[in-house]
Amino acid sequence: MIALAIYFVAIVEGGMMQNTKTYLQLDVGFSGEQAAWFFTLLMLTSLVGRYLFGWFYDLLSVKGVSVCFIIIGMGALMALPVTGLFTAFIFCIVRGFGHGGVLVEIPVLAKHVFGERSMSRVISIYTGAYSLGMATGGWSFGYSYDYFGSYRVIFLVSIVLCLISASIVYRARPVFWQRYNHETEP
Repeated sequence: MIALAIYFVAIVEGGMMQNTKTYLQLDVGFSGEQAAWFFTLLMLTSLVGRYLFGWFYDLLSVKGVSVCFIIIGMGALMALPVTGLFTAFIFCIVRGFGHGGVLVEIPVLAKHVFGERSMSRVISIYTGAYSLGMATGGWSFGYSYDYFGSYRVIFLVSIVLCLISASIVYRARPVFWQRYNHETEP
C-alpha cells in the first residue's frame, strides 16, 4: 500500500515538475522568461523543504510524510487560482516546499516501517513505484491538457491522489522508528 501511495504522489510530482513552466506560460500567460524565474524559485524553495522535512520526518515519522503528501496536494490546489505575480509566487513556494519533502521520503518510509535490514529491498520497490509514477505523471498531465485544453482537471485529480496517498501513509505503522525512539528516551 505504501508503494501505491508513492506511485500516486509521484504521478503528481512528475506531472507538476514537467509541466509547471508550460502551465505558467499556456494557462496563466507568463512569458517564457517569467515562467523560468518562477520555476527557479520553486527549485530553491525545494532545497529548504529538504532540510526542514528531514527534521520533520525524524520528529513525526510517517505522520510527517503524510503531511508532506498533503502539502503536495496543496501545491496542485494553489496552481488553480494563479493569475498574476503574487499568486504565482505563493504557488511556487508551496509547490517547492512539498517537492523538497518528497525527495527524501522513500528512505524514511523504508527505515521507519521496515527497519534497517530491509532497507535495500524496500527502497528498490519504492523507487520503482516512484519512477513509474513520474513517467505516468508526465504523460497524464500532457494528455489532460491536450484533451481538456487546460491543466485544471488534472490538478483536481492530483489533489485527490495526494489525499489518498496521505491517508495510506498515515495508517502505516512505523514500528522500527517507535522502537528506536523508545530505546533512546532517558
